[in-house]
Amino acid sequence: MIGFGIAEILILLWIAVSIAALFSLRQRPLNDIARVLWAALIVTVPVLGAIAFWVVDPKAGESGGVG
Repeated sequence: MIGFGIAEILILLWIAVSIAALFSLRQRPLNDIARVLWAALIVTVPVLGAIAFWVVDPKAGESGGVG
């Protein structure tokens, strides 16, 4: 019984983190291919895909320079 409750919590966590990452993805200035690839990664890799989205910070590479 307890194991089933933990599984439900993990699934809800995965859904919540994925939705938050997808909403954040909508606001990032990325080209269409990058946006589709990030969305696929966020949805298909449980929790780690969404966490990778925030850790890698895809918009950082588009600045073209330091500062």
